[in-house]
Amino acid sequence: IMGVQLHIPEDILNACANSIFLLGATSARKLLRPRKSGANKTSFGHLLVVAGSDGMEGAALLTSEAAARMGCGYVTLCSSSENIFLKAKPDFLKLSMDDFFKSDLQKYDAVVIGPGMGISELSEQMLLHVQKNHEKVLVDADALTLLAKRSKLALPADWVLTPHAGELARLLESPAKELENDRLASVERAAREINAHILFKGFRTVLGKKGRSWIIGSGNVALAKAGSGDVLAGFIGSLMAQGHSTKEAGILGAYLHGHIADEWLRLGHSTRTLMASDLADRIDASLWSLKKART
Repeated sequence: IMGVQLHIPEDILNACANSIFLLGATSARKLLRPRKSGANKTSFGHLLVVAGSDGMEGAALLTSEAAARMGCGYVTLCSSSENIFLKAKPDFLKLSMDDFFKSDLQKYDAVVIGPGMGISELSEQMLLHVQKNHEKVLVDADALTLLAKRSKLALPADWVLTPHAGELARLLESPAKELENDRLASVERAAREINAHILFKGFRTVLGKKGRSWIIGSGNVALAKAGSGDVLAGFIGSLMAQGHSTKEAGILGAYLHGHIADEWLRLGHSTRTLMASDLADRIDASLWSLKKART
């Protein structure tokens, strides 16, 4: 075998790098990792969820349960709400606010911050602490609003932001309708300006990073419910903690999120009736269905 050096101009290579991919069932299935029979809970990662505030505890609980259902070995919840652990399932570990600021965040494999956390001064301090101390972070909801207030948005490359149109509009200071009209261009612009991965939620959800975009080939209007995005954050954060790259976790988590909604309709349910809590409850059935799928 003879190796031949191809002198391809850099501008042509850069043009080829700007690629668009559609993620369907076959590609999503290939991203699923088998769980070894001899593994234990430490084998499947530790996720820190920084979320919830008084009156918004539900968002944090949805995110945490979704992360656990997606297979994360440990889920630790940190919240400014004093009552959240009276409502939480016993599956989650607790991190107090005092310990949060003293804690070595590097012991967590990934962090999710934002769902229901509010936009207070305390929330801003929490976001800054995470930014200074962790490289693999998902930013959602109120944490996106806090980011939008900053003059500079350059973030670590392994972070992922998960905005809907309104949140992306605040981040880019552009009209939401304009961003929706060309979702691919909007994702490319956001990824370029912010440096992080951008998961632009909607129909169709798109993930962009470094000139490449992945269109998520699942999902429907049944997902248009409060709390749906909190569950998505938990799915993706869990996969990040389990060792998937930020890109893989983003596209696989988003695909499975949409796949649950598609299965909901396939089983004869209405687009009106799917609730956010159903998404976490039904991930097991969705994973089983995806493994059996042929296309």
